[in-house]
Amino acid sequence: MMDHRAKIWHFVSDKRCTFSYFLSRCYAEGISKAQVTANVGSGDGLSAERVYATRTLRLVSSGASVTCSAADRQALAGQARSSPGSA
Repeated sequence: MMDHRAKIWHFVSDKRCTFSYFLSRCYAEGISKAQVTANVGSGDGLSAERVYATRTLRLVSSGASVTCSAADRQALAGQARSSPGSA
C-alpha cells in the first residue's frame, strides 16, 4: 500500500550532501558491483541495474516528471562547469 501523504525525515550530514561524496559512493558501488558480477556472473549481478535501465530511465526519457531541488540543480550545474572536458 502506498500513501503519498507519508513523510520521512532523517538526518544527513553536510559531508554527505556534496557532489564529491556522491561521486565517491558511485565509485564504491562500481567496485562492489564488479566484485559481485565476478562471483555470480553479469546476469544475476546486474539484474537490478537492468531493471532500472529498462523501466526507470525509459520513463524519464519519455518526459515523465522528475523532482530535483534547487540546491541539487545548482550543485550539478557547478560540477558540470568544473568537470574536465566540459565546455
